[in-house]
Amino acid sequence: MLELNAKNTALVVIDLQEGILPFAGGPHRADEVVARAARLANKCRQQGSPVIMVRVGWSADFAEALKQPVDAQAGAHTLPENLWTYPATLGKQESDIEVTKRQWGAFYGTDLELQLRRRGSTPLFSAASPPTSASNPPPAMPGSWVLTWSSPKMPAAPPPPSSIRAV
Repeated sequence: MLELNAKNTALVVIDLQEGILPFAGGPHRADEVVARAARLANKCRQQGSPVIMVRVGWSADFAEALKQPVDAQAGAHTLPENLWTYPATLGKQESDIEVTKRQWGAFYGTDLELQLRRRGSTPLFSAASPPTSASNPPPAMPGSWVLTWSSPKMPAAPPPPSSIRAV
């Protein structure tokens, strides 16, 4: 059994934002996932564990948005106005660390790994909506840093398997 220590355990909440939640699928409704993530975040804060909120977004001109060939191009500026907004029921706090991703993955191209490593957070929990959790298993980190990935029974999609990976 994996033992987690509040001093070096972080909660990483991925893609729980108003503009994405309506598209969530899986065995749990989006509002249930948000409620469970909020309870878990509150417990982590009480224990002194960092809470990291990862959300996707781009600048107004989409200059840094991922550009891949697709069958049908999406209409220009069709993103919901509330894309960036955290649900009020999530209870985001000023003390929460924010990370912005601009593609599917929460690790590549973001400072998530840096935030975790410099805080000494090795094990981490993930609470994510299905577009991320289904396609974004934790990668091996560069160097000898070891990432332990654990997922509570709360994501909207099947969690990635618990694992320890190192390079």
